[in-house]
Amino acid sequence: MKKIILLIITIICFFNITVTTHAIIPSIITNNTNNDMTPSAIIDSEGTIYAVYASDREGNYDIFYQTSNDGGSTWSASTKITTSDADDFSPIIMQVFSGKYFIIYVSDSTGNKEVWSVTSNDGSSWSAPINITNSFENKMKPSIIQDISGKFWISWTVSVFGVGEGQVDKMQYMTSIDGATWSDISDFSINALKITNARLSEYSGTYGIVYESNGAIYYSSSSNGETWSASFLISLGTDNSEPMHIKDSTGKHHIIWTSTQNGNNDIYHSSSDTGTSWSAPSAITIHAASDASGYILQDTNDYFWFLFRSDRVTENRDIWFMKDTTIPVETEPPIDTCGDSVCSIGESCESCPSDCACTPPEPPNLCNGVVCPEKCEGTTKYKNGYCVGDGDCAYAVIVEKSEVCGYIDTSEPIPEIEENQTIDEFEDEDIGEMLDAMEDTDSKNAVSNTAVDEIKDTQTKKQEIASDAMDDTKETEEGKDNTGLIIISFVLLFFIIGIWLYTRSKNKTQELPVDEYYE
Repeated sequence: MKKIILLIITIICFFNITVTTHAIIPSIITNNTNNDMTPSAIIDSEGTIYAVYASDREGNYDIFYQTSNDGGSTWSASTKITTSDADDFSPIIMQVFSGKYFIIYVSDSTGNKEVWSVTSNDGSSWSAPINITNSFENKMKPSIIQDISGKFWISWTVSVFGVGEGQVDKMQYMTSIDGATWSDISDFSINALKITNARLSEYSGTYGIVYESNGAIYYSSSSNGETWSASFLISLGTDNSEPMHIKDSTGKHHIIWTSTQNGNNDIYHSSSDTGTSWSAPSAITIHAASDASGYILQDTNDYFWFLFRSDRVTENRDIWFMKDTTIPVETEPPIDTCGDSVCSIGESCESCPSDCACTPPEPPNLCNGVVCPEKCEGTTKYKNGYCVGDGDCAYAVIVEKSEVCGYIDTSEPIPEIEENQTIDEFEDEDIGEMLDAMEDTDSKNAVSNTAVDEIKDTQTKKQEIASDAMDDTKETEEGKDNTGLIIISFVLLFFIIGIWLYTRSKNKTQELPVDEYYE
């Protein structure tokens, strides 16, 4: 009985491992020679995913977005939203209860970094930028939410100098009932002197703030957005930044952040059922490249979408994503092996041409710049060169037998006619095509009438030889037919002679007397 139970447990464990273990490899969204940074995303009421990011592809940083309607298999071309001469960065997108789209971001178009917004009713036509904040502090890492009551919150972090405190990094916010008129700036009353890279969230009336303080990640919650709980430590250290918090459809808390604890930037994750006791941090990305600025959300089908920026293809930074029914964790990247017919990350046309397709360079035209007499006249190998057209040559001396220079080979051996092949079937397509090309007045490399006549004579000789060969074949076949007739004639002759001899013998027998006949 124990053996049976052990066998069942083994089978169940193996089945679980087999079913739940699968490869998660990030896919690229943007791919250009500049830098795409700080992504955010939503999945709107129609199921379209919007990926929004800042990019310096046109010089200064502007806000761009791309969309996907097939689960991330394909993405639209990038669309530019902001067009100022300043740097616009750190965009956050949200679709509010009415269906309207909001994007907030930071811009230094007024001299210092302020929070701005653009809106859209359809997700494609965007309003002119609107300046929301206007104060002397530089704002960083803005976020926007609409809580369960419909109230809008915009938050950010600033660095200021307090009296007797030195530099104080804190989190500020503004609220709005309609998303158009905003309150005065207020400070979140969290008991910490240094709050950077903070982000606000709200689920079912419970507010959350996740933030970095001196390189460690903390989480605090509130029932009203004004009085906050003690902060819970998520990840200790001095190398953590850019945290984000979400709550999934089961009520579980998830926090992701950027960390350099393994030597390069990677995205890490921790979870909690209650928001007070958190799991040990674990890496989501494991590539040797720099992966940072993670953004996470869950769609209505319970898929987790995870976006981040990375320089894993080239030195510039692009936007990547993964998705899965659980928090997506990148599997080991494929080993770059030149010769495996796969153009892997790190391989290129130059380093591994057998795996990565190379576009061959255009061969130089060695005939360019060479006048016709230099190509044709005075040659010993080709006596009958002809100068035609605009100084072009029928064939080149410099490039032996080069079709680029117009060489036409008339010295090919005459092909032998196949047995039982008729004269109509005997055609030389190559010569026919050359004749068509030469007789075409618009042909680029048309040769002179003398060259045409020579090749026509050659084809005529080939046809005459083919005709003679066909006549010989017919005579041979006729000879075979005559031999058969002669044999048949001899057989008939012998048959007739036999009949004649038999008849003659019978007649002699009938002339004998009866008694002689029976002797």
